[in-house]
Amino acid sequence: MSSFADKGGMFSLKDVAAVAGVSIRTVNRVLKKDGYASEATQKRVLDAAARLGYRPNLAARALKTGRSLEISAILGPLDQLHVEKLAAFEQTLRKAAYSVHVLFGPGERIPSAEVERVLRDSVERRPAAVAVFPQSFLPAYKVQAYFESLDIPHVFLDPMERDGIDAIWIDRQQGVYEAVKYLSEQGRRRIAYLGVTVGHPGDPLFFASGTRFEGYERAVREIGQPPVVLPVDLSTDQFEGGKEAVEAFMRLSPRPDAVQTFTDDMAMGFLAGLHERGRRVPEEVSVVGFNDCHYARLAWPPLSSIAQPLKEVGEAAARVLLAKLNGEPPPETGWSKYLPTKLVLRRTT
Repeated sequence: MSSFADKGGMFSLKDVAAVAGVSIRTVNRVLKKDGYASEATQKRVLDAAARLGYRPNLAARALKTGRSLEISAILGPLDQLHVEKLAAFEQTLRKAAYSVHVLFGPGERIPSAEVERVLRDSVERRPAAVAVFPQSFLPAYKVQAYFESLDIPHVFLDPMERDGIDAIWIDRQQGVYEAVKYLSEQGRRRIAYLGVTVGHPGDPLFFASGTRFEGYERAVREIGQPPVVLPVDLSTDQFEGGKEAVEAFMRLSPRPDAVQTFTDDMAMGFLAGLHERGRRVPEEVSVVGFNDCHYARLAWPPLSSIAQPLKEVGEAAARVLLAKLNGEPPPETGWSKYLPTKLVLRRTT
C-alpha cells in the first residue's frame, strides 16, 4: 500500500489489479459484473477496491461509451424552496453516477428568440437528459416539443401547465383544503383567505394562487362557511402586503377567527400587523402560513404552516429521468404525479 501513498486517493483499475493480484481485465469484469470470475477472485477484487476507495473515472467511461453522464437543470431565481429541490435532485442523480449542470433561466417572461437561446444553451453540452425547474418562465409545451425533437429525456418540476407534459407537481390545493378543514374542526367558525386569488398566465403566482384558493373555496363550501377574502397588493413585497391587509381584517364584521395565508411571508406580515394592533394569536385569530420556510418557527408565536415536499419533488424528478434513461416503459398512470403537502402545527393555531 505504501507505493500508492502519493496518489492522493486517486486510484486506477491498474492499482486495484495490483493489490488484488489479478489482471486489469479481471478487475474490469468483476466491477462491471460482465463475465465469469470465481467467488474468491470477486472477493479479492472487491476488497481491494474498497481498501483503496476506488471510484471509476466517469469522464473516461462516458468518452468510451459515447453516453453522456451529465444532466442539465434549468432554474429560475433561487430561494430556499428551489434549493432544497435542486439538492435532492442532484444527490439522487449523483448516486447513479450522473452529474448535474445548472443553467439559470431568465426568471421573467422573455421573447421567443430568447427562449430558444436558453434551450440551445441547455443542450450545448449534449446532456443525457434535462430537467426544468419552477420559475424558469419557459413555456412548457414549447420546451417539451424542442426536447422531443432532439430525443432528449426531460421532466418538469411543478410547472404552471397541467396537461400533456411529464411533471412532478405539489398538490397545494389539497394542502390548503386540509388546513382549512382542520381549523374548522378546532372550532373556528369564520375562516378567511389572505392572498392573491387570480393572476395572469405567465405570472409566477397565477398557477399557485389558483390551486391554493381553489382548495380554500372547496373547504369552506363543504363546512358551510361563506368565503372571506383578504386581497393582498403585490405592488409591495409579500411581507408588507400581509401587514397592510390587517387594516381590512380589522374592519370586517363579524371578524374572522382564523386566516389561511398564501405564503409564510404574507403570514409573517399579517402577524406583525396583528401585534401592532394588540390582537392576540391564536386566542382571537389562528394563522396558518404556506411553505413552512425555516423562519416560520422563529415567528411569535411560532407559525403553523403547510410544508411542501421539496426533497421528495427533487428525488421524484430524478427518478423519472433515470427510468427514462434506462429505457423503462412509463407507468400505467404516466410519468407525472402529484405529491402531498403536510400541515405543520405550531402555536398560531
